[in-house]
Amino acid sequence: MIRAVIAKDVGLLVRDRGALISLFVLPLVFIAVFGAMVFEVPSPPGLVPVAAASPFQVAVPANAVLFGFFLALTVATSFASDRRTGVWRRLLAAPVSRPAALIAALVPYYLVGVVQLVVLFGTGALVFGMQIGGSLAALVALSLALVYCAVALGLLFAAVGGSERQLGGMGSVLLLVMGMLGGCMVPRLLMPEAMQAIGLAVPHAWALVGYYDVLVHPGTGIAQIAPSIGALLGFGTIFALIGVARFRFES
Repeated sequence: MIRAVIAKDVGLLVRDRGALISLFVLPLVFIAVFGAMVFEVPSPPGLVPVAAASPFQVAVPANAVLFGFFLALTVATSFASDRRTGVWRRLLAAPVSRPAALIAALVPYYLVGVVQLVVLFGTGALVFGMQIGGSLAALVALSLALVYCAVALGLLFAAVGGSERQLGGMGSVLLLVMGMLGGCMVPRLLMPEAMQAIGLAVPHAWALVGYYDVLVHPGTGIAQIAPSIGALLGFGTIFALIGVARFRFES
């Protein structure tokens, strides 16, 4: 039953053109445009211990993090749609526990999030020539933590509730503000020190610090970016705990 639910949701996501455009097409367009516009970004001590980051070493992670967290909006609006159409009610009537039903509903989005980052970073490396100075294992570990955090944030959005239109409007604004504070639009190293400190209050900043280090600093491994991975897992766990506590299984 759980496998059937996961397969169904994955199929729906694949056929959802709007979600595919927002998660895959738009990030690639932004990466191409901003990668062509950005010049080398100097890296001060304490952020990335090398002389400079190349344009696509800035554009790829910035847009991957920004649009990666928009997965949260897809999760939330999907729950709202399932409640409206009665799909969630039918799922609860199936012979599975409620925690299992909730996990089954979230797994497809985690898988899509992983594929999204594979496509974005793969395109960055193979098409745009983005160099990866650190270890591939570190890049994978950080990406898996990022997707976990994004899906957990989506569960929190779904728990807060609201219609699809309300979630789309308020969620988009919130995610854009978080992305701005975290350095997705303007690199944090170009911000005043006070804004850099404030940015650490959102997971986006931690993800970008880790990605920049992995991409730019040769020899960077999982141990060197452990603070970023830990922060993403911590944010995600807080989001998930609050989301589960507030989640209404009955519509």
